[in-house]
Amino acid sequence: MLEPKEFRNIIHQYFTEVTSQEFLANQKKYCPEIFEGDNYPNITENLNNLAKLYQSQGRYEEAEPLLIQALELRKRLLGENHPTTVKIRENLQTLRQQQHPSS
Repeated sequence: MLEPKEFRNIIHQYFTEVTSQEFLANQKKYCPEIFEGDNYPNITENLNNLAKLYQSQGRYEEAEPLLIQALELRKRLLGENHPTTVKIRENLQTLRQQQHPSS
């Protein structure tokens, strides 16, 4: 299994222009173990990281659905008040503030 840092480097190098569907397909192809058993929650971290990449590129409309998906998965898997769930919720709020600064 790839280490998280190694996986992020691959994302930055090769997948910066992909859609979320392509991203998930590539994850299933290159890292199928993250979809198995207890590893499945790692997908939310990867969705969050891709969303942050899109956010840094100003691709807010592409980042928001990824954060929403990550948030929904985390709430279902870990609950509303888990620290990871809270962090993703904060990331989504920050993104929305960047999209609509006067709101």
